[in-house]
Amino acid sequence: MSSPGVRNLSLLEGSASTGRVLNLRQVALANRKDADFRNRPFFQTPALNRSLIVKHHLRGNELEMFAETRASATKVLLPIDHQNLRAGAKYFFVGQRDYAGMMEWDLGLTDPACHDLQMLAFLNEIPSFDPFLLREQLRRRQFDVAPCYFNVSTSDTAQMLSFAQAEIQPLVDIAFGELSGHRGGVLAQKLLTNADDAALQPLRQVLHLDAEQFAECMFCWKAFLYYKWKLTALAPSVSEVTAQVASIRPATRGTHDTQSYISSARANIHSAVGTACRHVSHTLRLYDVAYNGLVSRGDGQGFRDFLLQAPARFTQLGEELAAVDHIISFWQYRFPRRQSTTVAAEELANIFRDFESGLRIQLKGQAVRNLTPILM
Repeated sequence: MSSPGVRNLSLLEGSASTGRVLNLRQVALANRKDADFRNRPFFQTPALNRSLIVKHHLRGNELEMFAETRASATKVLLPIDHQNLRAGAKYFFVGQRDYAGMMEWDLGLTDPACHDLQMLAFLNEIPSFDPFLLREQLRRRQFDVAPCYFNVSTSDTAQMLSFAQAEIQPLVDIAFGELSGHRGGVLAQKLLTNADDAALQPLRQVLHLDAEQFAECMFCWKAFLYYKWKLTALAPSVSEVTAQVASIRPATRGTHDTQSYISSARANIHSAVGTACRHVSHTLRLYDVAYNGLVSRGDGQGFRDFLLQAPARFTQLGEELAAVDHIISFWQYRFPRRQSTTVAAEELANIFRDFESGLRIQLKGQAVRNLTPILM
C-alpha cells in the first residue's frame, strides 16, 4: 500500500464531486450513532468503511502500477487519522499490480468472494458514484447498505441549490399558497440534504403519500433535480470538448493501425456522446411532463407514480451522464485551456479507448454515423 501523499485531503473532501468521490468517512462521522449505519455498513472492514474512494485520472508516474494500459482507475484513500485529514492517507488502486497480495497483507482480505472485495470490484466496475445509480446497482447485486450512504456531496449540494429552488418553487407555491415566501430555498435545502423535517409535510399532503412512499419519492425527485442540474452544467462544455476531440492532431504519426483507430474513434465518440445526451434529455423531458402535470393540473397521482417508477431509469441516466462527465473532465485535465500541450499518437489512442469504454452502452452494436449536432 502506497505511502501518504502530500495533498491535503480536506481540500478533496471540500470540493468533492458526487459522481467522482464516495466519501465514506463523512458518512461515518455523521451517522456513527445511527443503528442502521452500524448494522448495514458499506464495508465490513472498519478502515474501508471510513475511506474516500475516488474515480481518479492516472498521472504519468501511476501508469506503471497497472499491467494494462489505462487512463483512469478507482483509488481508495485510507486516512491515517480518521478525525484529521491533514495527516494524510495511505492509498491503493483497485486492480493494481499485486492487488490480491496487498489486500491480504494490509487489510486481511483473502477470499475473493468476501463482501468487501466484491464491493471494491463493484465500485471499480460502475462509472460513477452518484447516489441514485449507486443505490440501484447495489440493489440489483443484492448488497444491503444503509440509506445514509446515498447523499449528494456537500459541494454539489451547494452548487445546485439555486437550481433546485427554481425547479420546486411552483410546487411550493401550490403547497403553501400565499405563505410560500422564501420557503422554496428552505425546502430545496431540506430536500437535497435528506432532512426528515416537518417542513416537508405539506408536500407529502399534496402528493397523498404515506411516510415510506414519501421518503422514496423525495429520493427520486432529488435524483431528477441532480441529473437536470448535471446536464445543464455539462452542456456548455460538450460541444467544445467534442470539437477538440475531432480536431486534435497528435505530435507523432504512430502506426497505420493507430492512425486508422484514431480516425474512427473520433466519429464513434462524437456520435456516442450525442446519443447519450439525447437519451438523458429525453428522460428528463418525461420528468418535466409529469411535474408540469402536477403544477398545472394538480395531477399528484401522475407525478407520484412517475417518481415511484423512476429507479428503473437511474442506471442508464447515471451511466450515460457519467460517461460524458468523464470525457469532459479528463479532456480538460489533460488539455487545459490556454496551455500549449502535445500528445503522442499512442497516448491519444489510449485516451480514446478509455472514452469508448466509458460509452460502452451507446457503442454496443452501434455503427459509425455521420457527425450530427449533439444537444437537441
